[in-house]
Amino acid sequence: MKIKLIYRTVLSLILLVMLTGCTDKKAEEEIAGQWRAIELEEDGTGTIHSLPEGIIMEFEYPVYRFEGDVSEEGKFYIKNDDLYLLTDQGDPHRKVSIAMLTPDSLAIEMEDSTGIKTVRFFRQSF
Repeated sequence: MKIKLIYRTVLSLILLVMLTGCTDKKAEEEIAGQWRAIELEEDGTGTIHSLPEGIIMEFEYPVYRFEGDVSEEGKFYIKNDDLYLLTDQGDPHRKVSIAMLTPDSLAIEMEDSTGIKTVRFFRQSF
């Protein structure tokens, strides 16, 4: 069991090192800090839902942390306006599109079986 965890960790690190040369360093610096999710928009219907307090994403290159109904952390990188998340649990990486990144706002687009959803965040701290 420990060998499998070590193997996954080493593979994740190798992948991260290989992709580091191709990443967007400026965006990785701009996204650094703590972000609070404020709303979710269903792009198919345009319906906007306010999100409850306590949904937080934190980025400190190369580590990200997510707090919400579940907690997660791992490594991240940004390439071509896409945010790649690699969990410490060794799950396959996830890719979400960065629709907007300003000093105080972040919007990411995610796709699931019901369509594309946009989650908007407000910066809590740097």
